[in-house]
Amino acid sequence: MPNTTKFVGCAASNFRGGRPAPYRPEAIVIHIMAGTLLGTDAWFANPASVVSAHYGVGKNGEIHQYVREEDTAFHAGRVTAPSWTGLRKTSNGKFVNPNYYTIGIEHEGLPDDDWPEAQRAASAELIAEIGGRWQIPIDPLHVVRHHDIFRSKPCPGAKAPMEELIRRASTGPAGIATPPPAVTAPTEVTALVNLNVRAGQPSTSAPVRRVVSAGTVLAVAGFTATGQTVADNPFWYRDAAGDYFWAGNTNRPNPTA
Repeated sequence: MPNTTKFVGCAASNFRGGRPAPYRPEAIVIHIMAGTLLGTDAWFANPASVVSAHYGVGKNGEIHQYVREEDTAFHAGRVTAPSWTGLRKTSNGKFVNPNYYTIGIEHEGLPDDDWPEAQRAASAELIAEIGGRWQIPIDPLHVVRHHDIFRSKPCPGAKAPMEELIRRASTGPAGIATPPPAVTAPTEVTALVNLNVRAGQPSTSAPVRRVVSAGTVLAVAGFTATGQTVADNPFWYRDAAGDYFWAGNTNRPNPTA
């Protein structure tokens, strides 16, 4: 994750913990704040707003994280006259709430503002890292404007450098397009010590749901690379109930290795 990323969070009523099964992040939605980074911090922290996004990118390249990628942010739930062909539908033809399978990135500024280089670079790097974590292809079908979902809202605006962001996020140093790296996560791990399983959040501040004895084999439903860093290790595993345990206490401390 970009070094300038700061987790600031948001009001508990402005996001949903986890994602409804069987959904996972499949695409990235680009937004404009129509305001400042600090103003968006305050708006997302206000329970009355009932809105959020996973990230916000400032004009100076600073990145704020409001919602963990494994959780559902309220950023693109309304679907009106969409042009995005990646929208998912139920068996009866109704649109699935896009919040369930997208990650939202807000950007400081107004729709008619030019994006400074620092903001472009930080956003492209963030998009690339999200794509790598979730195996999301970096292309126009998977990196889309909010406007492509909610037609009546001009977000992120005509000056949003969508083509440039996609090109920079999907191109290596030598200028050769490379797909995001595949991550084969383990389906089970073994506890090396007595291990705390935390309720709903990858953090030592989350309540302990249960304690697992050393030597226990644990089923793994997924993992995050953006949990609380413990002993220089930010990886946490998620079980089928949506609870987390720190990867450093298992035989696979790095799920991507």
